[in-house]
Amino acid sequence: MDNTDFVVKNGCLVGYIGNSEHIKVPEEVTAIAAFAFEGNSHIKFVVIPNSVLEIGKAAFAECKNLTSVVLSNALTVIETQLFNGCEKLTKVSFPEKIKEIRRLAFYNCKSLVDIEFPQSLTVIGANAFEGCYSIKKLDLPGGLKRIGDRAFCRCKSLRELTLRSKFFDLGQELFFEANNHVKLIYAGTSDEFFTLASSKTRTSRPFEAIGNIKKYIPIAIQNSRIEYKENHTFCIEVECQKD
Repeated sequence: MDNTDFVVKNGCLVGYIGNSEHIKVPEEVTAIAAFAFEGNSHIKFVVIPNSVLEIGKAAFAECKNLTSVVLSNALTVIETQLFNGCEKLTKVSFPEKIKEIRRLAFYNCKSLVDIEFPQSLTVIGANAFEGCYSIKKLDLPGGLKRIGDRAFCRCKSLRELTLRSKFFDLGQELFFEANNHVKLIYAGTSDEFFTLASSKTRTSRPFEAIGNIKKYIPIAIQNSRIEYKENHTFCIEVECQKD
């Protein structure tokens, strides 16, 4: 790999004209422009040095053969559509300073399996992980304050979700067309969960419309578990740790 393959202007990487499969962004780069690698079909592995402070929108979108990325530890935001359509991406190591994953960041990353969220994370944007078919388990950190609409829509393999934050803003239809049986482990009490999920003061109903289901009916509250079903086609089992 030749550094002349990188188009850099005033420290910002604006394009890449090489055809290497393994890429290490030069240390002189402090920012990666929006769409810089968009649609590149050659790259499979990318290392982004700690000198990079920000990465623009859709910088790696539609990189169909990209499988792994090591991100700069200096990043605080995963930008909108950053890895949108990276269908072979299996793993991303999030830096410890990441505070926000913006909308559509990992949209249709169908092979993404391993996700470890940093404790610094406070916001997951709308549709951020929509269409991530291979994710089976998620553990969301205690500092999380907001999850956007349909953040985990069409996560068809999702079996277990842990919410370590008791009070935060949930968007609508978080699990629309997700797996038909999800276990949700919640850090608070069953009363707190009901307030979070179905309060009449809320304008959104985060656990509605999974698949074709429009609402839930609570059918059991027993042994710190709340089970919801409708037409025997979907079940969400909620375990409240503080009960």
